[in-house]
Amino acid sequence: MRLGVDIDGVLTDIEQFELDYGSRYYLTSTNRHLKKPDGYGSDEIFDASNEEDCDFWGMAIYDYVNEPPRRFASEVLNKLKTEGVEIFIITNRVSDLSYCDITIEEMKRIIVKWLKKHKIPYDQLIFTEGTKLTALRENKIDVMVEDSPKMISEIAKEFKVFCFDERYNQKLRHENMTRVFSWYDIYDKIKGLY
Repeated sequence: MRLGVDIDGVLTDIEQFELDYGSRYYLTSTNRHLKKPDGYGSDEIFDASNEEDCDFWGMAIYDYVNEPPRRFASEVLNKLKTEGVEIFIITNRVSDLSYCDITIEEMKRIIVKWLKKHKIPYDQLIFTEGTKLTALRENKIDVMVEDSPKMISEIAKEFKVFCFDERYNQKLRHENMTRVFSWYDIYDKIKGLY
């Protein structure tokens, strides 16, 4: 089996990070209050302009890239790896870094270091821009673990998707989509596939 795994929102809890750090930043910097806790992205959560959101991420990115992974992500992925599952980390994180002073190459190094530090195994690390479909097709992915509503809607047309449950993806419904709630839930559902 070939498993695709997203980073932001799947290996990390970006939703809680944006709520925690965003609340502090927007309230103290702009007196902006939480507007839509189920929004996708800090700009939507705080009804912020693109410029305000870039300022937020310019300040928060170094804290975010050092956030620990979700509980048991490493443990489950290591179990799956020993059971013969091939793991493909597929991320869009480097597609737009205009909001911060990190280069694409530096962000790639940060990601590799973070994966190693947290003992997250993978067979291949794939950086994409925009769609992930090409990477899924080229690597013959059986299941993709994803959180982004836009990505899930696109991927589910061709591939099985495990949707990591978040406030911002509650309205999603797709025939090829299975909702997952934790890393051990992912493990259980993957074991059910073979």
